[in-house]
Amino acid sequence: MKKTGLILLILVVFVFAGCVMLKYPEPGEPLGKLGDRALVYGKIKVKERGKEFKPWSSNLLDVLATFGKPNVDLSIFWVEAGARGFSVTIEGDGHFYWIVPRGTYLIYHTYLDPLPNNEAFAAFQIPARGDAVYAGTLIVHVESEYESSSEEIGFRVIEVEIEDAFEEELKILRKRHPGLSLEVTKILARYDPFFLNLFKDYDRYQCEKILNRSGLFLLTYGWSH
Repeated sequence: MKKTGLILLILVVFVFAGCVMLKYPEPGEPLGKLGDRALVYGKIKVKERGKEFKPWSSNLLDVLATFGKPNVDLSIFWVEAGARGFSVTIEGDGHFYWIVPRGTYLIYHTYLDPLPNNEAFAAFQIPARGDAVYAGTLIVHVESEYESSSEEIGFRVIEVEIEDAFEEELKILRKRHPGLSLEVTKILARYDPFFLNLFKDYDRYQCEKILNRSGLFLLTYGWSH
């Protein structure tokens, strides 16, 4: 192998080593046993001053209603592996369906002012056993703010509510994936105001302490599946 090719290969491995390999199942796609991965699903609603807007919808009325509202681009952080999944896919109505490795995750967004910074606002977990996890409906209350460095409208998270609509969402999941053969478990996402500052000076031990307080305990490597 030429030296240039070897360098490129090393760079590719380095980049992907820190990334969560996400899969987004398409509607109608058969879902069977997923091995060391599992499906996490739920819904995200975004509200400002108590009024919901739909940042991911392509419906014209919804698009018009988002005028002057921030762009909501979310990512996830896999705590056990220290890996990130950037700009995760969320459907127009706020539903999300992610197939990811088992473990504990933070949901976060990035704002630019005063310095590049990530703000975590919720956590969810996929245990060592089970095929699918329902994480609930996350109602994210935000406050818009103008970001001078990007000349765009950003936002900060004020609070997150977690609602349980398990029975209704299970029906939606079964309709989306007919013949669903996954074992579905309800493990609602968690919110803690201390999540918001975790990435300002990230320390895994401190992160683990805060997660433990919310009832989430990190999985150990080498778990069975």
